[in-house]
Amino acid sequence: MVDQKTQFLSLLPGRPVPRIWFGAWAIGGWHWGGPNDTASQQALLHAFEQGITAVDTAPIYGFGHSETLIGKALRALPFDLRKQAFIATKFGLRWNGSGTPFFDTQHQGSSIHVTRNLSKVSILEECDASLRRLDIEAIDLYQVHWPEPGRPLEEVASAVETLLAQGKILAFGFCNWSVENLIDWNKISRFRPTAIQEKFSLLNRKIETGLLQYTVKHQIPVLAYGTMAQGLLAGAVPVERVFEASDGRSRSRAFESGMRMKIREALDSLTDIAEKYRCSAAELAVAFALCTAGISAALVGLRTLTQVDAINRAAQIPLEPGDYTRIRRTFEPLQFHGH
Repeated sequence: MVDQKTQFLSLLPGRPVPRIWFGAWAIGGWHWGGPNDTASQQALLHAFEQGITAVDTAPIYGFGHSETLIGKALRALPFDLRKQAFIATKFGLRWNGSGTPFFDTQHQGSSIHVTRNLSKVSILEECDASLRRLDIEAIDLYQVHWPEPGRPLEEVASAVETLLAQGKILAFGFCNWSVENLIDWNKISRFRPTAIQEKFSLLNRKIETGLLQYTVKHQIPVLAYGTMAQGLLAGAVPVERVFEASDGRSRSRAFESGMRMKIREALDSLTDIAEKYRCSAAELAVAFALCTAGISAALVGLRTLTQVDAINRAAQIPLEPGDYTRIRRTFEPLQFHGH
C-alpha cells in the first residue's frame, strides 16, 4: 500500500520505504560504458542522507560489481541510516554457466554468455553469493529477474520457501513477469509476491493494458523501472552525443539522434509545467510515473551526486489531473514497447 500523505510504501511490517528507489544497474558499469566507483559510492551515500534508502540491484549488474559497491556503501553508513536500508536484488540470470541461453555480451574485454537459470540449486547458490557481496544477513526483497521458459515453477517456489524459512530473504517478487506467469504461479504456490517490477515511463506505458489492471485488482505493489528511460527523460543526453561501443545505449533505437531530438522537443513543450511545480525534467518524468494509478514506487538509475539531487523531490509533486493528461498526450506519439 502507498501512504500518499507521507509518500512512503509499506512492503514489510514496520519497514516503510520511500517511493523513489536508487536503481543500481548503472553503477555496475556493464552496459554503461564502465564503472566509476568513487562517484557511485558518493551517490549512494548521498542518496541515503537524502532519504532515498531503498536500493534495487541484481548480480548481473556489472557481474557482481553493483552488489559489491552497495555492500561497501552500507558498511560506510552511520548505524541509524544503515538500519533504514531496504535492499532488493534479483536472481535467475547466470553468466558463463548452465541454463537456458539468453544473450551474449562483452565486459572488460571478455565475452560473456548469459543464461536464465531458475533451478533450485542455482537460486540457492545465487542467494548466498549476493548475501556475501552485499555483506548483509538477509535480503529484504528477492526477485525473479526473468522467467525461464520450460522451467517448472515448482522449482522456484521450493527455493523461495527454503530461503524464507532460513531467513535469508524477507520477501520475494517478480521482474518482467506477465499476467499469465502470475496466474500460473498462483496455481502452484501459496506464497504471494510482495511486489512486481516492470518497465514504465513516459516512453513505455505498455503495462497499462494488462499487468497494471491485474496488480491493482489484486493489490500488488508495482515497482516501475526505467522511469527516466536511461536519462532521456531527464533532458540530460545531448542530441549530438556519441556513445562508445561498450555503452548499450549505442545500440538502442531510443538513443538514435532523431529520437533524441523528438524527446527533447517534447520536454521543451512542457517547460511551463516544470516551472509551475518548480521541478526539473527528471523530476517531472518520475512524478508522472508516481502519479499513475497502480505505480507504487519509481526505480531511478543513479550514479552521481547531481543525479540524486535532480530527482529528490519527485515524490512530493502532486500533478494536477490536467497537467498529468497533457504530459501523457505529449509523449503519446513517442511510445516504445518491449525491452
